[in-house]
Amino acid sequence: MSKKLPSRTRDNKSKDTYSLRDYMETFIVSEGVSAAQELSDRIICANKKNRWFCKVVRDLTVQRKGVWTSAMMMEYFADCAMGNTDNNPLHYMELKSALKHAEKMGAWDFAKHIKKFIDKGYSHAHIDGGNRSDSVYLTLTNKLPVAKGVYDYGFDENNNKIYFRLEKDTMFEDLEEDFKDAILDYSGLEIVEYYDLTRSKRKSLFRKLNDGIDLNAPEIRNCEETDVCEINRNHDIKYDKLYLNTKVLTETGIARWNLSEYVAKMKSGKRNLSYDENGKLLVAWPSSTTVDKDYLVGSDADRYAEDEEKFYVDNFISYLDILKDDKFALFEKGLYIDFFLLMSWMKNNNIDMTYPVTKVKKLNLLKLFNDKHTNEWNAETDKPWISKYSKKKPVMVEWSGLYTKNNDEVLTQRLNRWVDEFITELLDKEVLVKVTNRTSSDKHEVSKLLKKQKSKTKISGKKVNTLKIAAEPSYVNVDHIEDLRGGGPDTFKNKSLEFGKDNRSKGAVRH
Repeated sequence: MSKKLPSRTRDNKSKDTYSLRDYMETFIVSEGVSAAQELSDRIICANKKNRWFCKVVRDLTVQRKGVWTSAMMMEYFADCAMGNTDNNPLHYMELKSALKHAEKMGAWDFAKHIKKFIDKGYSHAHIDGGNRSDSVYLTLTNKLPVAKGVYDYGFDENNNKIYFRLEKDTMFEDLEEDFKDAILDYSGLEIVEYYDLTRSKRKSLFRKLNDGIDLNAPEIRNCEETDVCEINRNHDIKYDKLYLNTKVLTETGIARWNLSEYVAKMKSGKRNLSYDENGKLLVAWPSSTTVDKDYLVGSDADRYAEDEEKFYVDNFISYLDILKDDKFALFEKGLYIDFFLLMSWMKNNNIDMTYPVTKVKKLNLLKLFNDKHTNEWNAETDKPWISKYSKKKPVMVEWSGLYTKNNDEVLTQRLNRWVDEFITELLDKEVLVKVTNRTSSDKHEVSKLLKKQKSKTKISGKKVNTLKIAAEPSYVNVDHIEDLRGGGPDTFKNKSLEFGKDNRSKGAVRH
């Protein structure tokens, strides 16, 4: 059983020794029933695998990015099951005391961050030991097998040998009952709990526990408890392998929250597209200072974080998925930046692919884009482009020379050429279409369409009950006969009044 210290230390922490049975009883629950109670009642079964809940949350604002492999986790659990982890404690922050202290000190952002976890049922957060905690939790809840091997526990108080040989990796629930009990009762791990931690003390403690290794800039930035930081961080974890597989970034580029910074810069580049007095498109590629400001509470990046993430996923990640499926990649890493900024400019200017947009059309757009650079522009030998200024004089380069770096001057030249030459060509070939701005429908227009159509819809031919139009907003819709995405005009002549359900069915069929 756990051996608790009589009181907290002067550093406001306690150090306890837990058996794995103690750990289950304290930190793992299943629909309101403690894991230890389920074990004692022998009611663990396969259909309960997904009901488990660990009360220790992995708070990514203080964790380095990186998750152990299954093999590493299984190796750690084997050590833990044998009681060989007493020199490597887990460090947890107790949440309720931290929340109370944050509110007392007026640290409202930190308090809000902690309360978010408490409201979800968590009691503690990792400071150090997230992968080790996951190893224990995933194994005891039958999501990760116990590693094969010899588990020798020596002799009990009656001098009986306690010894088990596991011939193959086996789920915990499938072990013999004596072996389960040995693992649960003869195991041991130390847990240090910290109380009343402030945000700064928590960061300092994390650094100390990681041997004083300095955090890089993205890791420092990652500690912000803002919406934009959380969204970019979750994006980093969810899509890192996709960026790697499509050659957007290297292993180094997705490590240590570097991908979060890449995403933040891409979104900033989109947000700050502008024009000069002559109508020339300007790109403002963000510096580290700009990204720091974007990560502050209330910044434009923070306030519009969800909308920007949705746009990014719909207009960039969806294309990376297509590349991944066919094991393709763009010719230059810089082309990914160009493509995202070009998609951003297109959306801002109501330019899109002809309707309906399909995976085949998206792949074709990627190929045309990549070919334009790779087969044509990158082979050019003329030097009309400016890569930088040396002693206030421009250094002129070939088109290929613009892909050695990313800055305002270089990206502005690249994006303007894409817009002026590539987009114009695709509009001429009707691969892309300029979508007419959609005007809102008013009651006068609805009445005019009712009169024109003799109160009947075009799709079903059924009569419209005018008493239901105001009562049910979705009862009728003004539809475009020739879709705007297909190049149809937003004119009265191209409109019809349809029942909402018929219009929605029509849209579903066309998709």
